[in-house]
Amino acid sequence: MERRKFPRFDIRLPVAFSGPGGAAEGVVVNLSREGCCIASDARPPAGTYLDLRLQLPDDASPLTIESAAVRWATEQEFGLQFLYLKQVVHARLDVFVDALEARAAPQLPSSGEKDSP
Repeated sequence: MERRKFPRFDIRLPVAFSGPGGAAEGVVVNLSREGCCIASDARPPAGTYLDLRLQLPDDASPLTIESAAVRWATEQEFGLQFLYLKQVVHARLDVFVDALEARAAPQLPSSGEKDSP
């Protein structure tokens, strides 16, 4: 079984992408610090390089990932590894993923609360 370097988070975010086969749109269905899975009618083959414009919630400008490699593809989805992100884009992605991690972390009782038996 393959262990991932970074956790993936289930999410639904609109994304536009372009590459040698043209431009298309889809939905990011899971996201990590180093890649994502996109559901789309367009299915670029493994080995294709794409540019992405990912729309984060409550963010006016899309997150632009200048190079991502298609690592696998099925009839409805394909997986990408992010290859090149500008430093400011990487920082925005980190802040967003940090928030996803915080929401996914188990909530521990505060020091003033008693544990239930």
